[in-house]
Amino acid sequence: MKIKLENIVKVPIDHEHPIGKMDAFCRTCGVPVTEDSIQEQLVCSECRHPVGDTDNFCGFCGGSLSGTIKKTEHYFSGAISDEHFTTLKTAIKKKAVK
Repeated sequence: MKIKLENIVKVPIDHEHPIGKMDAFCRTCGVPVTEDSIQEQLVCSECRHPVGDTDNFCGFCGGSLSGTIKKTEHYFSGAISDEHFTTLKTAIKKKAVK
């Protein structure tokens, strides 16, 4: 089964200088060229490996991906506390409003 979780990911921002695909900072002026964003992500219910919308089986563990459920968990569950994730999420949303 697929589980839909919230995840914090780095997304590129528009910048005046050319930047490499994996760069976090501009090689010309040194400013950050990514920002945090909250996105929903589908993961395998067996191993928590990211999966696609149209996948029928997990490419990592082979588990069946029939059906999708939305959990109140976040992608980092177990790695960081729910309170810390909520704090990060609130900060990202406030920054996006500015």
